[in-house]
Amino acid sequence: MPDTVLLGTLLLTGLVGSFGHCVGMCGPLVMAVSLKGGSLGVPPVRSALLLQGGRVLTYTVLGGAMAEAASIVGRTASLRQGMGGVTVLLGLAVTLLGFGYLGWLRPGWAGSGGALGRAMGMVIRLGGWRGFALLGVLNGLLPCGMVYGAYLAAASSGSWQEGAIGMLIFGLATIPALLLVGMAPRVLGVKNRQALVRVAGGLVLALGLQLILRGMAALALVPHLRFGSVVLW
Repeated sequence: MPDTVLLGTLLLTGLVGSFGHCVGMCGPLVMAVSLKGGSLGVPPVRSALLLQGGRVLTYTVLGGAMAEAASIVGRTASLRQGMGGVTVLLGLAVTLLGFGYLGWLRPGWAGSGGALGRAMGMVIRLGGWRGFALLGVLNGLLPCGMVYGAYLAAASSGSWQEGAIGMLIFGLATIPALLLVGMAPRVLGVKNRQALVRVAGGLVLALGLQLILRGMAALALVPHLRFGSVVLW
């Protein structure tokens, strides 16, 4: 049965965090793609959807791969204890990322992307649907703390299918904000974006704590908590 708590949190984090974080980080790229598409006669919505589709594809593939890798690590010990330990470690990592977004820790994931950034600069000059889609795929590889947190959460799912679905949901939830900024880049002010980043940080922190408790429950250190068919941990 899919982990509804995990998937729901990824959905909310992507939706709220995108209006606060992604608008500031990826907004310039979205606007550049819109302008480039316009100069080539490509409707802005089409170029934006190609860009976002490529990005979400990257998230989905990597989410599945990371979940499968975590599952393999978990199986090196007994399944229950192994996955419990992996889930606790992933929860700790997600919690630290949440602290960073809340401003309690200095984030260490910033960077220009180096060779990746240069490759994106070359691809954006290509134009055409392949160029926009490939640019989106590369965009999905850029360093981003919020995405790292989502990857770690998806990795805790225990199967590549759920990891891929989790990152697909997260990625799709970020699209509305980036489509909006491509058409109306000044819709959100700086203060509003900062407030939404804090909200997203709170969601990431809550998800990290939930993962820690779920791993501890798998290790029989704390009791499981269920509400009907929904397992909180």
